[in-house]
Amino acid sequence: MRKLFIITAVGLFATATFVPVENAWAGKKDQPTEEAGEEGEAEAEAFDIVMEETGSASLDGVFKKSEAPLETIATVRADVASVNTNLVEALGLSQGTPFKDALTDLQSKAEGKINVAFEDNKMPTFKAEEGVPDNVNAAIEGLNASFGKLGDAGDKLTAAGEQLVEATTEAADLISKPKDLGLKATQIPKATSKGNKNVKKLKTGAEVTKGLVEELATLATDVKSVFASE
Repeated sequence: MRKLFIITAVGLFATATFVPVENAWAGKKDQPTEEAGEEGEAEAEAFDIVMEETGSASLDGVFKKSEAPLETIATVRADVASVNTNLVEALGLSQGTPFKDALTDLQSKAEGKINVAFEDNKMPTFKAEEGVPDNVNAAIEGLNASFGKLGDAGDKLTAAGEQLVEATTEAADLISKPKDLGLKATQIPKATSKGNKNVKKLKTGAEVTKGLVEELATLATDVKSVFASE
């Protein structure tokens, strides 16, 4: 039976989902449902990275190594998305408001009474002076919580990308030696075909990590730009 591991990426953001197709690889039990379609246009832009069982224990063992790095991508993606989602909600702005615009609104509502520091020149920490509105305090608490989760996200993404590249290289090498797949001659063509498709998908996953690293940098750049004079 087929075994699938799906990672859904919107733009360069990724959300991992393990799909239990009969004997699916162990992982999250959440399955895509019709309710997930509520994301609307974002869903339309999504694409899936699906690791499908090849029938070769040695080759499938290599692809199974992708689970951990893909989970890292999913976690960081969610944490990155929460930065602006929580900020916009705290300020009473419309969801979809660009992060930089939301920061500008925060700065305006705080009347310049916000200090921003970058720990180890990575993620920012916000501190408000006394007398700022409650929604400003709530926004700052949310920002600090969100950015607190992203302190080592860049390093994690880099490691995840390297792991995916290693899995890609290992799988490609194994595919180039069909006799080492432990299969009958008649089973090899189908296994190598699926294996090559999986390899291409892992390369896509590695590109997703790069996109998220860039997004992290953009978040920090936007903060520095808006609060440059603070």
